[in-house]
Amino acid sequence: TLTLSENLETIGQYAFSECSKLIGDLVIPNSVTSIGDYAFQSCSNFNGTLKLSDNLETIGQYAFSGNGYWMNFVGDLVIPNSVTSIGDYAFYCCSGFNGTLTLSENLETIGQYAFSGCSKLIGNLTIPNSVTSIGDYAFQSCSSFDGTLIIPESIEVIPQYAFYECSGIDNLILSDGVKSLGNYSFAYCTSLKSVINKSVTPPSATSNTFNSSGVTNIFVPEESVNTYSATSPWSNYTISAIPNIENYEVEVKDGEDVLYSLVYNITSDGLGLEVKIGQHPTANIELTIPETLDVNNSGYIMNVVSI
Repeated sequence: TLTLSENLETIGQYAFSECSKLIGDLVIPNSVTSIGDYAFQSCSNFNGTLKLSDNLETIGQYAFSGNGYWMNFVGDLVIPNSVTSIGDYAFYCCSGFNGTLTLSENLETIGQYAFSGCSKLIGNLTIPNSVTSIGDYAFQSCSSFDGTLIIPESIEVIPQYAFYECSGIDNLILSDGVKSLGNYSFAYCTSLKSVINKSVTPPSATSNTFNSSGVTNIFVPEESVNTYSATSPWSNYTISAIPNIENYEVEVKDGEDVLYSLVYNITSDGLGLEVKIGQHPTANIELTIPETLDVNNSGYIMNVVSI
């Protein structure tokens, strides 16, 4: 194992590079503010968790990269809120992490290949509103993320291969700040069925942006449907208006008799639905609340998150 000084402030370039027989957990003391380039590159036998300093500000390029080896850290990966920059290849091929990824709420830059090959990270991938730049291949082959991916307004460019082969993500929301989607940026996202694009003006994209993904439907602002339908490559998909889900009422009937009704509203973050009972059921009626809602059979499917 490796035990670091509790008064350590900086870990320099190549400090522990290729110390391939170190095992167990790696704890970076809270006194550390900077981890240099290649600091723990190819330390491939660490087989416990990685705890980063709560005061860490920068993670250098290749800092925890396998660089030809598979890194075996396990569990969650938490990037502290003090971190503003993650360097190129910082966690490249860290395929052992099998928990969730939490990114710093003050993160601004995610470098090229930063999390590429982190194939066992699970759960939602949440990109903070502070992020302004994502590098090429940043989340390539992060195939176990699932749920909804939201690209915040702070990001204008989604570069090539950024989310290539993120095959578990099933819903994508592009904010109105996105202006460009790179080549193969969401290719082979095979669970992705529809995209909600909030930009009034169609972002630039290529014919390969969603190559071999499951995307068939693109939902856009109502006033932009005709523009998207006439603009390549968006015109290759079924373009529909983003449905308005406000006090959307569904009646459950027995013949002509209404047994009860459910009223749906989209949540404030735009991710899911809140449901309330509208017309209350009569006695001895079994109440069934669908977990998803396909509004007006549009293909726009939202999940119930609160009742």
